[in-house]
Amino acid sequence: MKNQKGFTLVELLVVIAIIAVLSAVAVVNLNTARDKGIDESRKANMSALPAAAEIFYDDENGTYVDFCTDDSIDAVEAAIVSGGGDFDCFDSAGNWAAEVELEAGTFFCVDSLGNATTTNESGITDVSDCEGGTGDTDCE
Repeated sequence: MKNQKGFTLVELLVVIAIIAVLSAVAVVNLNTARDKGIDESRKANMSALPAAAEIFYDDENGTYVDFCTDDSIDAVEAAIVSGGGDFDCFDSAGNWAAEVELEAGTFFCVDSLGNATTTNESGITDVSDCEGGTGDTDCE
């Protein structure tokens, strides 16, 4: 009987294949976790908007006009878009609404009515999109 001192080529290839499969699964899970983390970060940044809007409303004597272009939300918007998110904001005298695209392909919306919702479609084209509730494209 021969005295074997090493592994055969087949044994080495099997081990390499197992390691490759395990690392592929790990990479997929890490990418998913990273995307979820980015989405939660964007949602957290968006949750700062209602407080900024109320301060703006008080400072501007009861109007939200120009809230979306004010310096008070520049830092929030910069934090949201730095990760590649698409940020939209609309304002009028009595209302405002803002939306960001998430990594999952959905959209997170907050508005002056206190709504904060994730939807499947981008629906913020005007402040009125968050007022009445006409389907899943509204911010509610």
